[in-house]
Amino acid sequence: MNTELSVLVWRRRDNLTEGLSDDSPRAFELHQMRSKALHEMLDKVDGLEVKNWGDTDDKKAHEVVELVIEFGNWLAQPEHMQVMSTAAIAIGKIIGTAALSQGVKQGTQWLFEKLRKKQSDRKIESVEIKPSPMINIQVNEPRYGGRVFVTVQVEGEPWPR
Repeated sequence: MNTELSVLVWRRRDNLTEGLSDDSPRAFELHQMRSKALHEMLDKVDGLEVKNWGDTDDKKAHEVVELVIEFGNWLAQPEHMQVMSTAAIAIGKIIGTAALSQGVKQGTQWLFEKLRKKQSDRKIESVEIKPSPMINIQVNEPRYGGRVFVTVQVEGEPWPR
């Protein structure tokens, strides 16, 4: 069973509201802020391995980066079991019957909580967690309403419609 998921993380785009381009020093500063936030969150976490950091540490600004994370030994780490928000619990229920490893299911909930905190701290912007090609969890930044959308592909059709 697959123990990996991918996550897309957008950097803050304050440079645009400040009238600066995406290749400005300000855009690179925001790119680095996201990189630092992701490393703080994901470096040295027992049971988790970032298999691919994508453009996270690139020397030029990127609006979005994609990471591939493996939760191979996640269940063996009891310290990951924590109090979760209502949204994380709901995500767990929605993906609970999917053909995913328990590590990926619980890792998705943990990742949601950690990324939501980085959004609240204004270190990153929007996020998409993809525990499988058939499931997409979009997490909007709290200042943009903080909505969470979960899309599940069923027999070739997105659900809910």
